[in-house]
Amino acid sequence: MKKRKSDLAGASVIVSPPAFPTPGNRIFGRIGTALSASRGYPLRNLDFARLMGQSESTTSHWFGVGPQPHVVSCFCLLEQLLPAERHRLIDALCRELPLIDHPRLRHNPAVVTAMRHLLTQSTGLTLIVGGTDEQRTFLTAALGQSFCRNDRLHRTAAGMDLHEPDWFAPIETMLYFKGPAEPTKVREAVRCNWAQIMNSKQPLILLNGIWSALPELRNDVLCLATQRHVIVADQQIAVPRTALDTRHPRHTLSVSTSRENSNWIVIQTQV
Repeated sequence: MKKRKSDLAGASVIVSPPAFPTPGNRIFGRIGTALSASRGYPLRNLDFARLMGQSESTTSHWFGVGPQPHVVSCFCLLEQLLPAERHRLIDALCRELPLIDHPRLRHNPAVVTAMRHLLTQSTGLTLIVGGTDEQRTFLTAALGQSFCRNDRLHRTAAGMDLHEPDWFAPIETMLYFKGPAEPTKVREAVRCNWAQIMNSKQPLILLNGIWSALPELRNDVLCLATQRHVIVADQQIAVPRTALDTRHPRHTLSVSTSRENSNWIVIQTQV
């Protein structure tokens, strides 16, 4: 008959597997510390909650108290893999984090510097055109993810992206859509949530795929560009030069594939 743990001789000094030394709340804490260091500024529980899609109270519990055995169990399984296998698995499960200094973009340091300066713009319209749908989505996400890291107050972007973030890390304060979806359902969902975008207090608005999907909202987009910096991504975007006056800057980022490396995104800027 199997003995219970309390019946084992010398049970007070015997440790039973998995005997993982770090409780779950400390694992969360160490990941949070690393994330804050990576961004260059301290993140709050509210920030972690938004990133994880959890309530602030749940996040406070996960980071603050309790051993969180499910997290510990996950690490107990991961440590049974050889380092190379473990890194491969984690990398495969994590979505890509687009940033303006990502290898796909930083092959041209001058363009990276120009985009970093672009993110300081308080009003105006930036258009992302050309290239593939995936390239435009990557660049839009890279600008949004980089904004909070470069902004003096570390504010986040708002907006809508008609793409599902199944391969890239989403911006926690944006709205995304499941795809592929019927155009009529997409239009209905955009209209239902459009007031949230128009009334947003975020200084940067990102709109990916909205321009061609809902032409009736274009005047609203131009109106927003007189109050915030609006970045619009679509295959083709025609905006009259007189749509915005000179007080509100206008830029066009034309994307294409590099001839040197098919994974690189080439960006040509036009004011």
